[in-house]
Amino acid sequence: MTQTRYYVSRRNVLTWLAVLMAVGSVAMLILALRLGEPNVISGWNIAFQKVLPGIVALWFALLLIFCGETSFYRSSTPVFWGCVYFGQIAWDLHINSSVYTIFSHVRYIVVCWILYFVLYLCYRFAMTGKLRRIWILRVIMLLPFAVVSYDCVSAVGTVETWQLLVKIANCFLVGSLFASTLALRPFCDGRYHKTWGDRSDGRRLRTVDGMAVVASYIMPNRN
Repeated sequence: MTQTRYYVSRRNVLTWLAVLMAVGSVAMLILALRLGEPNVISGWNIAFQKVLPGIVALWFALLLIFCGETSFYRSSTPVFWGCVYFGQIAWDLHINSSVYTIFSHVRYIVVCWILYFVLYLCYRFAMTGKLRRIWILRVIMLLPFAVVSYDCVSAVGTVETWQLLVKIANCFLVGSLFASTLALRPFCDGRYHKTWGDRSDGRRLRTVDGMAVVASYIMPNRN
């Protein structure tokens, strides 16, 4: 059975919405740093909670623009590192559980990690054509977007400005992923579209004359 491949078009407004949200996430992270967050965050967390999500967001935005119409399956890599970012946040909330007491229990951290890994697998399966019903991926991606959006709205007026900006950055980051799933369209040109594991000379191998493959068996002594 032929596996479905997906792309995002630069002519689709949802694609550019996803790009803007990814770039907006980076902007919110930078503003949070400018408004005093370095005074309360460790260098280790700056690497995982500022540098990493910034790279992930820009990486995803560039893939949307330059690879969306040909090899958008590559976006599964920044999605994986985005899951690592949120996994580190869960662990940090466990260490500093004064805000969210539920994270004081390790079992909830493990559940979060499992859910992030399942989310990544669903996205990877969709990008490689193993998940053929794309609406399932959209529903799956809507759930974390709804959760971070609710957390952001409920924090308005109760947290410092830089903390609110971080939550907005997370909303933009997850929202960018959700918007990109809405922009996904299947290839309908009947051609083969590359995916993970394809060789660089795969096109030549796929288009070689079939006679060239069987000739060595018909005439084994031919030079």
